[in-house]
Amino acid sequence: MGLSPKNRFGEAYRTVGDFIRKYANAAVAGDATNLKNTIESAAQAQYEKLAAAADAALAAKDFAKAREALKPVESFGLTMLTQQAAKKIAEIESRQKDAAKWAQWEEVKNKVQEMAEAGKFDEARKLLELAGKLPLPGIADLVAEQADVVDQAVAKAAESARKKLADAFSEKVRPLIAARDCSAALRMLDDSAKQNGLKPEDAEPWRTDIQR
Repeated sequence: MGLSPKNRFGEAYRTVGDFIRKYANAAVAGDATNLKNTIESAAQAQYEKLAAAADAALAAKDFAKAREALKPVESFGLTMLTQQAAKKIAEIESRQKDAAKWAQWEEVKNKVQEMAEAGKFDEARKLLELAGKLPLPGIADLVAEQADVVDQAVAKAAESARKKLADAFSEKVRPLIAARDCSAALRMLDDSAKQNGLKPEDAEPWRTDIQR
């Protein structure tokens, strides 16, 4: 199987598929499937390197170099990656032709990231919803990528808030439990949750501890 090193991933993939069909049995099926997965992973990794080179050229507004960076994908022979490259090339053509509209998208993207870092998650999502109407190729995928950025920021903020609540429980609530003042402990827990932007249900594990 010396095909993939030359980026002939599709040929290698089909060779393994032919082998499975010819020698269909449980003894080889698992290994052959793993090999197909390995080929797919290697092809995707190589594509990502080429796409990164194309993005770097795009950032420098070297559109010809960006297109050239994706040319090797033609030899991969995998439809999925050929389609990804075609979408990327369409983006390159559009960025060259409609620079003003793409500048508008870049401004939106930067603003969304700033909002996410500042905890303005609803505002960031509303801005992305509006940006989804920009007449740009692949805008849905671009918006989805930035929505993931916002979701990651939300998860990070929630994790930080839960940690702060856990600290508040140890420092402020537990002494009240020790003093058998459960009512005050519950109020302190709810106040601490609210101060950290958490909902009452987020404090439920600690509430259960108080009410034992």
